[in-house]
Amino acid sequence: MSDIRELDPVATSTASIRLNSSITSAQMLSTPRGDAATAKLQSWAAQIVKPIDGAIDVEVLFEADSNTYIVRLAKAARVLIFRLSASQVHSDGREAECARTLLRKVKDLWNLI
Repeated sequence: MSDIRELDPVATSTASIRLNSSITSAQMLSTPRGDAATAKLQSWAAQIVKPIDGAIDVEVLFEADSNTYIVRLAKAARVLIFRLSASQVHSDGREAECARTLLRKVKDLWNLI
């Protein structure tokens, strides 16, 4: 799929609506906790990011000190790092919130100078 910014605004909105409606908000992102959850979270994030921009690499790490998941998005020389709290990842009904955050961060990555 081409870069979402090149798409018609109506098509972009429609694609976003389809993506948001396809995300089940009644489930948690990961049942395993800590480092055991990183592979599942990385796969989940890649499923969301790759159809939008296949050139973005996704990496997820767990930081035990802060009990957060570090998500690293990279495209060429651009890198954007953000965190998802363990409560976001392990609470029922917060998958859609995490997906919206991820999509917003993809747009932020595109806008990096």
